[in-house]
Amino acid sequence: MNIYKYLLISSLLLFLPSCFLTLMPSLLFAQDLYNNTNTLLYANHLMRTHQYGLAIPELERLHFMNPADDSVQYNLMRAYIKNGNPHAAVQRIEAFYCNIDSIPLPMADFYLKSLLISKEYGKALDFISLYGNFSGDEKIKNRIITCFLSDAWKEAYTLYDFNREKYPSIGRYFENVINDSKTIIKKSPFVAGMLSTFIPASGKFYTGDWKDGLTGLILTGGFAYQSYRGFHKKGASSVLGWVFGSASFAFYAGNIYGSVKSARLFNNKQKKIIIDEVEHTFIKSF
Repeated sequence: MNIYKYLLISSLLLFLPSCFLTLMPSLLFAQDLYNNTNTLLYANHLMRTHQYGLAIPELERLHFMNPADDSVQYNLMRAYIKNGNPHAAVQRIEAFYCNIDSIPLPMADFYLKSLLISKEYGKALDFISLYGNFSGDEKIKNRIITCFLSDAWKEAYTLYDFNREKYPSIGRYFENVINDSKTIIKKSPFVAGMLSTFIPASGKFYTGDWKDGLTGLILTGGFAYQSYRGFHKKGASSVLGWVFGSASFAFYAGNIYGSVKSARLFNNKQKKIIIDEVEHTFIKSF
């Protein structure tokens, strides 16, 4: 019996080391999944397949392992932007660099674009002024872009006119946008309101809002006619005359306000065409 026990223990002692040696490569391979090379390959795959939310933690791990790798930082910021969180990109870049002038030029360009996408226009203008590595024409270019996006078009025109001879690239860079922005059609809210004051709903016809204008004209005219009929039959004591008259006046006043609002909406749509052109050309290029 003791001999059997001895043989069993001896067999186990011989078997366990061989099992350990057999399993060791598998264990090492499993651990190898999280090294730099494999994590980078997986992160790049996620970026190529537009899975930006999943790519972010992988890129954050890569940045933790290689904090000096600018390409990892760039892809991480790009993933935040593509995932719809430009504010996070701004915060991470500010965490990477304590001093503004220590930001490398490619990352500075990305930081500025992140600020513009986040609509932090004041902060963007401050950065353009303070960052020392932008060339003279780059500073002007970035200021004009920021002015367009922040609805400061007059300032953008002034910067363009004042600098296009000094920096010929500025003229070539913005010529199409400047010309397009100066040729957009605008509608005067004052004119729209006055037209509807004299002819109900005509202000909406002026702004191209034919459907609402026709509806307003029919309702205002219809209620006014019913009010006239009521007063014509029963005089000032006509209840229907007062009811329909009040309704007609409400639609009349509403059409004046609506015409002013319609003109502003028309102008905003025209401005958005230019803003979309600026964003498509100068901002969403990464």
